Amino acid sequence: MSNVTETPDKGEPDHFAEIAAELRSVADDIAKLVGSGLPKPSHIALDIHAGTRDLKRDDDQTARAVDALGGALLGQPGTAQKMHDDSYHYGTQATQRGPIRVHVYDSVSTEWARDRERNAELGLKEAELEKLRAEVAELRAAADSSGLGYSREADDPTPVSPARVPLQVAPTLSHIAVDGHKLDGETVPGLIVGDTADEQRDNAYAAYERDEAEYLPTCPECMGQHHTVEPCR
Repeated sequence: MSNVTETPDKGEPDHFAEIAAELRSVADDIAKLVGSGLPKPSHIALDIHAGTRDLKRDDDQTARAVDALGGALLGQPGTAQKMHDDSYHYGTQATQRGPIRVHVYDSVSTEWARDRERNAELGLKEAELEKLRAEVAELRAAADSSGLGYSREADDPTPVSPARVPLQVAPTLSHIAVDGHKLDGETVPGLIVGDTADEQRDNAYAAYERDEAEYLPTCPECMGQHHTVEPCR
């Protein structure tokens, strides 16, 4: 078993050079048994504790060492792994490399490991949000190119007829939950959100009626009906 220690001062042998030389010596000694007729060993393991084990312990340095050794020996970085006693290791998966089982790991603090797990989860959620934003951008581009899009100036008081507002034909974004929160019409402006096409249409008509009630006069003689001209007398 090998420990990765602090980088030696200039002039001292590099610890990785010493480890490599000793492993080559071990290989030469095993090669002397070729042709001996002995049974094949049932288990050969190389466990490497890649972190520092002194008062200057540094979890970030441990993770960098595990990632470097894991990449060199197994082609995989390390991950935070919870142990049965609720402590944490940072390491690779124990992997067979030919007849030899190789495992690179070391202990890390619980607080560091949990922070790393939270950051990894946030990274996945950010990637999911970016994917959703790209899909919305594609839908908007498709609507604009097909002439289905509609826009007007922010201060234009003209009520918008539902017939001129494109309905959302993609899966409703309000059904997609990200981190416990739903995307709504304010998050993606310009979309009429509803469970079904009928509900979307109803919402569009209701918005039209609200706009019309705000900008057009009401006739008390016609049960509150609106006119495009002056109220009847």
